[in-house]
Amino acid sequence: LAFHRNVIEIAGSERLNELYKRLVGPALLFLRMADHLYPEPQMIVDLHEPLLDAICSGDAERAFELAYRHTEPD
Repeated sequence: LAFHRNVIEIAGSERLNELYKRLVGPALLFLRMADHLYPEPQMIVDLHEPLLDAICSGDAERAFELAYRHTEPD
């Protein structure tokens, strides 16, 4: 969850930070339960890399789209 924490810190939003604090516990539980879905650590990196690219390039619209898609069930 370090990636998520860093994105939230960079955003500088207290509201987002408070939301993250409430969700981090359930998120950790979910990740432990879903660990078998990602047998290779690179799979998790591949999921997040496009979002990081959008954030770093300043493409807020693309970052929002990717973040939204990242939280939607498949």
